[in-house]
Amino acid sequence: KRHAAWSLADGAELDVVEGFAARRGVWLPQAGVVFAHYSKATWRLPSLGADPVKKLVVPRVLACTILMPILCVFADVLGFSASMLVALVQFGTPPSFFYQSGLSAVEMSDFLSGVLKTPFFGAQIGLIGCYLVMITRGGTEGVGKSTTRAVVSVAVAVLLSDFFLTKLFIAIGPAAG
Repeated sequence: KRHAAWSLADGAELDVVEGFAARRGVWLPQAGVVFAHYSKATWRLPSLGADPVKKLVVPRVLACTILMPILCVFADVLGFSASMLVALVQFGTPPSFFYQSGLSAVEMSDFLSGVLKTPFFGAQIGLIGCYLVMITRGGTEGVGKSTTRAVVSVAVAVLLSDFFLTKLFIAIGPAAG
């Protein structure tokens, strides 16, 4: 039961992170940086006494880091609510029974372990996306290749970090989340 609930809790945040990275997450850090990079603003910033990393990269990495736990909780609530609706319509399961069964099957530490991992995933999305844009060359073709490379890199980084963070949370124990 414990491992089934653990993987159930992990599945939602991985779906959110992978979807965010594949659809918008990589483009979120890249959009402004691409414009600044190709309008040569990143090259002019140091001459104005501004650090391009502080002005362009840090806000995007912070936004991704803060946004991911919010998206994860939203996806958990939406997924649970949608499942409750399907159980009601398809099988006639009363929502109160579904709700109580869900609360008894998934412990708070399962939920928290999923939510606590998402800031790491958000930081990875922001850092990888911005880094790959800052080294992009070759015009629009280069941006396309960089975006594809970023999506693949983020997917691999998130899967690897999820593995190690899950191992860490299991080692710490259920009390730590």
